[in-house]
Amino acid sequence: MRDVKKVRIQVCTVSDRTYVGDFVVTPRRNRVSDEVNEDARLFISLTDVLMDDKDPIDFVAINKNHIESIIEIALPSSFAFPAVAKATDFGSAVASMCQET
Repeated sequence: MRDVKKVRIQVCTVSDRTYVGDFVVTPRRNRVSDEVNEDARLFISLTDVLMDDKDPIDFVAINKNHIESIIEIALPSSFAFPAVAKATDFGSAVASMCQET
């Protein structure tokens, strides 16, 4: 059985909130969009989250009806993501992307 895949994504909501966190893609799905578009799923769950480039949050569930955009963040293969408390610089760089979209 294949392992789950953890993907770093940025979620922008209609209330101008920005979430950057880890999203799990299950073995039966290949892409983030496959997971998000599943009809039975009402919320998406993120772990190791930065919300609006502020203090880190361990977990957040976001109602799909409030999502404006989702961007998969491609990390360099040499990038070892540190503890989320140390990721604020990275989070601020991608959080500004919501303002541009």
